[in-house]
Amino acid sequence: MPDPVIVYQPFGTSPSWPPSPAKLDRDLDCQNHNIINANWSLDHINLTTDVTGKLPYANIADVPAQKLLGSTNGGVMTPISIGSNLTLTGDVLSAATSGGAGSGDFSTNTSTSVVNEIVLFSNTGGKQGKRSTGTGVALLTSGVLSAGAVDLSTSNATGLLKSSSFPVLTGAITTPGGSLVTTLSNGVVTNANLAGGIAASNLVGSDIATVGTITTGNWNGTVIPVAYGGTGASSAAAARANLGIQTTTTNGDSNYSITATDSTVVLNAALTGVRTWTLPQASTVNNGTVIKVADSVGGVSATNYIQITPFAGDTISGSTNSFILNRGYDTISLLKTGATAWTIQVARQQIRRVFYTNQTYTTRVGVKALFVEAIGAGGVGGGAAASSSNISIGAGGGGGAYCNKFISSPASSYLITIGTGGIGVSGASGGNGSQTTLELY
Repeated sequence: MPDPVIVYQPFGTSPSWPPSPAKLDRDLDCQNHNIINANWSLDHINLTTDVTGKLPYANIADVPAQKLLGSTNGGVMTPISIGSNLTLTGDVLSAATSGGAGSGDFSTNTSTSVVNEIVLFSNTGGKQGKRSTGTGVALLTSGVLSAGAVDLSTSNATGLLKSSSFPVLTGAITTPGGSLVTTLSNGVVTNANLAGGIAASNLVGSDIATVGTITTGNWNGTVIPVAYGGTGASSAAAARANLGIQTTTTNGDSNYSITATDSTVVLNAALTGVRTWTLPQASTVNNGTVIKVADSVGGVSATNYIQITPFAGDTISGSTNSFILNRGYDTISLLKTGATAWTIQVARQQIRRVFYTNQTYTTRVGVKALFVEAIGAGGVGGGAAASSSNISIGAGGGGGAYCNKFISSPASSYLITIGTGGIGVSGASGGNGSQTTLELY
């Protein structure tokens, strides 16, 4: 009798009608959870839809102990080996507490580790980690970490060293530890130490307490301007010129403002008119300063002369009027005597003129006073009659009388009359001489 056809039913479900128990016993042996002697050629079991529940791990064939079941990239089931540092106990996978590739490799044993310690690679093959045992400053060179000293001369160190970290210095220069206070011992700096080492900017102000005498070598420096008490020159001649000492300033047929540094101002051309030469402001020169004005070419005359005028607010011999230089080759010297005062020191040489003929005297411009001396004509001697038998001698005539007069405010002109001697008379008294006079014209 042929076997009955078993209609397809999902695995694990009961058929709608019971198959033959003898057939099931023969074709299906479900003991020990194994399916044997089954013919799947007519119909396959769909594990997605026909199977329910979970497959026990022990029912998977060819899986050795201490293996994990995984899948390859292609979806193929494959066993995975458990490493030597991992342990599978029951269904628990745990990491080993020590051991591996060598002594000192890092571990999870917290009793031998230190908080914040550095873990290094122990070799280049397995890339295994180990605890760092070095002591010192960590240096990183091309990715390799090592311990060593810090080179302060390179970029390894930045910033400023705190003064508290400075060591103690001993010797000629001393410094207490942890401080920047430095003491230089007396006598340790010699001339040899200073050669070429002193900047000019350091030789100023109070840096030099005592100045000695330079006995050898050349003394060089920048000239000091006159405004700061110097001469503004590097030679004696230039210094005298800058200070107005022993120098001559020339000026021609023109007005001129005498400067505070002028010493002597000389006319060097004939004047064609009246020229004004103005003194410097008295307050700009020192008391005792003398300024001379001279005519070196005879260029002045009674009509074309130099009038020396004080600066506005100053005076010459107590007057604000000008002083006249109108005599050729004459010189006038003016002395600074006060804050706003000049005094004529030497107006000119004394001028003495002697008149022998009658004439009109014209007082020159600038003449402040006249001192007149006059001598009258003498009388003639007495006349004696002459005879052949005796000698006759008349008495001598009287000498001319003398007088003088100081005229403080001269007039513009005077008439001068020169007296004549008396006329003799034979055998009688001689005549009187006439008067010599100076009278207003």
